Amino acid sequence: MLKFYFKILLRYRNVIVVPLPLVVLIIMARYIMSVQDLPIRTTIFFFMFLLFSTGDIFLTIFDASCEESKKYLPYPVEYYYLILYKNLAVILVTAIYLVLLSSVIIYVFNQPLNTIITYSAYYFSIVFPFITVGNLLSSGIPKINSNNYTILRMVLSSITVSVLSVPFGIIMLFLDNAYIVLIYSLFAALIWYYLSIPLTAKMLSNNYYKLVEII
Repeated sequence: MLKFYFKILLRYRNVIVVPLPLVVLIIMARYIMSVQDLPIRTTIFFFMFLLFSTGDIFLTIFDASCEESKKYLPYPVEYYYLILYKNLAVILVTAIYLVLLSSVIIYVFNQPLNTIITYSAYYFSIVFPFITVGNLLSSGIPKINSNNYTILRMVLSSITVSVLSVPFGIIMLFLDNAYIVLIYSLFAALIWYYLSIPLTAKMLSNNYYKLVEII
């Protein structure tokens, strides 16, 4: 089932296209704009922009343009596993982006390979809280899934990523230890798995009719 949702996400044109301008921007920064070195802290902005761009797949459980709610909700599916696999598909897609961008940045700017630890730490410190917020919003406020609220979701995505970046910034600023960030990310992952998914499944069940009517 995870493979199924992963394939669905890859069919969305915006998901395929999103990383391309970022890769071009990184190469331009090195060869055209004559930026000889790219500090790790500056690189984080590339990942923030990536998360801004892909925010829609975090903040909506069902894609409105494809009427996914009407395809899934009428059938006798377990909401818990539906949410779990859709969340895992989003994590998998964005993790591929992380590897792609990290590889390009490390290669183009000749950074040491261990900098990928910092990039990964930032990614994991964001992805689980972001999905948790998205689960609760999209199941608790059904109208946010509508195409009419695309701009609102873009604004929410930008605000959410900025706020969720604060713990990483504080830890790296005062402690400069990516492994502590990974420990923080582990707690965020536990909250996502043990609290967010069951709660979202319950809210989704309660708001079933509202979701079907809106999307």
